[in-house]
This record gives sequence, structure tokens and C-alpha cells, in this order.
Amino acid sequence: MGYNHNKRVRREALREELQAKEYLRQLDEIDKEITENWRSLSSENTSALRLKADINFKRLSKCLPDLKAIEHSGDDGGGLKVIIEQFGNKTTE
Repeated sequence: MGYNHNKRVRREALREELQAKEYLRQLDEIDKEITENWRSLSSENTSALRLKADINFKRLSKCLPDLKAIEHSGDDGGGLKVIIEQFGNKTTE
């Protein structure tokens, strides 16, 4: 494997990160346009913006992991033990 493999892996990870940032930027633009012009948008414009947003969400899902698909397990594949050390802002005296 070596240096060239690691370089290729880092380059691919950077490419995916940049793609994800661009898709998020485009979604932000759509959100901004809707927020600023929501009263004057025609139904055709609204449909076009919805389509653009759907496309960008699908593109984004290819760059980011699906958190619903990540399985968590404890040691040796067993259950997880969850310990809550602090909950809320309540202090005890």
C-alpha cells in the first residue's frame, strides 16, 4: 500500500468533503431564496427550488454516511451500557 495509497485515500476524502460542502452551500442558497422571496414565489419557482433541493439532498447522502444505518454494539457484539454522569444543570449540595 504505502505512501501512494494513503495519498489517494486522502485525496478522495478531500474530494468528498468539498463536494458535500458545495451541496450544503447550494442548499443554503435555496433556503435563503425561499426565506427572502416566499411571498412572491410562483408555484413553478417553488417546484424548481424543491427539485433542486431534493437533488442536492440525494447528492449529499452519497457523500455523508447514513447515521440510521450505523449499528452500535458493545464488547464482543453485545449490548451497550450507557452511563449518564451529568444530566441537565441541576446541582446537588
